Amino acid sequence: MKAAISKEKWEKLDDAAKAGYKVSKNDEDVYVLIVDEAMGYGMANIGDLTGSLSKERAARKEADKKLNAFGEITPKEAKAAIKKAAGTKPEEDTQKIIDTKVAEAIAGKNEEIETLKGENESLKGAGTEATIDKAVSEAISDHKANHKLLSLPLRSVVAMHDIDGKPTAVVVNSKGEPVYNKEGKIMLPGEHVGTVMKADKDYAAGFPSEEKGGGNAGTKTTPGLNPASGDPDAPMRNPQQKLRELREKQEA
Repeated sequence: MKAAISKEKWEKLDDAAKAGYKVSKNDEDVYVLIVDEAMGYGMANIGDLTGSLSKERAARKEADKKLNAFGEITPKEAKAAIKKAAGTKPEEDTQKIIDTKVAEAIAGKNEEIETLKGENESLKGAGTEATIDKAVSEAISDHKANHKLLSLPLRSVVAMHDIDGKPTAVVVNSKGEPVYNKEGKIMLPGEHVGTVMKADKDYAAGFPSEEKGGGNAGTKTTPGLNPASGDPDAPMRNPQQKLRELREKQEA
């Protein structure tokens, strides 16, 4: 008799032969031979053994598959890797990555901001210079005076200051502080031209005959001349010394 037969073959056996078989624990469609133990000896259920062996082979195959995923790694190296992995905190590593990325982004933005600040300061500086130049030019033109003679000395004593919250070109002393007139008001470039510079003999050549002060009134055919050269368009004599004298008068 065979140790195991299919259900189909078992059904074709007579009743006596059928009694010698039982359904396999691992497969309902398989019947295995019943062998009773005698004198301390017995025969294992072949079907059960076959089923257990198949399960063990499948488990071994799956284990080999998982082991091969690690590549060529020794048991010692595997234990070390497992221990290291067990000591890590994924959430902390993720936060470190986020913090690093944020810091890099902020650093990039800060550099961009500093560049924009530099450009803004340059534009502000250029705007300030242009405003002062315009104020100087208008102050001289208002008195119909000579730009070539008066621009440089006037420009040297004009700077921007806030008056009632508004940036304004005003006359300043050597310390960069605003100069005040007799009424206690901050002196503007036009007032400086019409009072201080007009009354100074070294600038007399820069004003029309009817507005010149002092002893260089000129004639009908000759406008007031520069005392140093007789040329109305020539620079004033010793300009650096004159600027120092002018500042001293302002600070007196």
